[in-house]
Amino acid sequence: MRQLSIIILYATLANAIPDGSTKRAAVEKLTSSKNLLQNPGRVRTHFVPPPFNFPPSRQSPPHSDTKCEIIPEHFGLCYGMEYTRMRLPNLLGHVTMNEVLQQSSSWPPLVSKGCNPETRKFLCSLFAPVCMKGIETSIPPCRSLCEAVRDDCSRTMRKFGFSWPEILNCTQFPQEHAGMLCIPEDMSDLPTIPPKVCQPCRQKQALQLLKNKFCSFDFVMKVRVKRLSYDNEETRMVIRTKKTIRWENTRPRIRKNALWMRDGLHCTCSVISNNKKSYLVTGWKIDQKLVVHSIMKWNRRNKRVIKRLKRRKC
Repeated sequence: MRQLSIIILYATLANAIPDGSTKRAAVEKLTSSKNLLQNPGRVRTHFVPPPFNFPPSRQSPPHSDTKCEIIPEHFGLCYGMEYTRMRLPNLLGHVTMNEVLQQSSSWPPLVSKGCNPETRKFLCSLFAPVCMKGIETSIPPCRSLCEAVRDDCSRTMRKFGFSWPEILNCTQFPQEHAGMLCIPEDMSDLPTIPPKVCQPCRQKQALQLLKNKFCSFDFVMKVRVKRLSYDNEETRMVIRTKKTIRWENTRPRIRKNALWMRDGLHCTCSVISNNKKSYLVTGWKIDQKLVVHSIMKWNRRNKRVIKRLKRRKC
């Protein structure tokens, strides 16, 4: 992915400033774009995109009330992007870093699904808009970027019972080359590096490992995954337990309503495809959490193996 600052400037200013323009002219151009973002109604006849229609209570205040902050390391969704400073309030109206962290925690699992290579860039343009010197307002994503992510990821979201949220309605974002600063879709032909597969989701020899380690696991269960979220670089799976196959009693007791996958932000797990199917999960109780060792789709073969393993005396 190209550096974000270069993307923004080339995409919006390459044809906007005549050859030989002075630095002052460039600044005036940026200032004009900034004012358009703040007062879109003034030039509605010249620009197709409507003003941002976030709920009034969520709108960003005037630029004089905004501030730039360093993106903290524990902001897993956006830490490590091509930029290090973000603007608050963000484009979703979150005023404090704590609010940003809380509200963004549900999105990393979608990024890990790999439904679109620019999902993370799109989300971070909203949750952590880039803070650039000389530009005193948040820079929104271009409509084309939003539409590309929406079209590729809506199907994945529907499998888990979610629809594309209205607050991310793509029509509210400016079109590229419409005279407004925005973060465009990357149209380059550079190959994308596929994300690594999470260790518990690597299916090779998973069933054989279950046979060999059955008695060493603290839990073996048949579950359905209701929803995924993210907390401190771990994926949290809210589950409904269909059948408890093995459960090692410990004190204090741990509820069977959530599973944790270590380092889940930085990997993908295509095994978990929707919230309708059942899965066979194994793992251990660590620090009062049910930490997943392996997760497999429930099928007839697994069922036969489990039937034999249940006869084993551990």
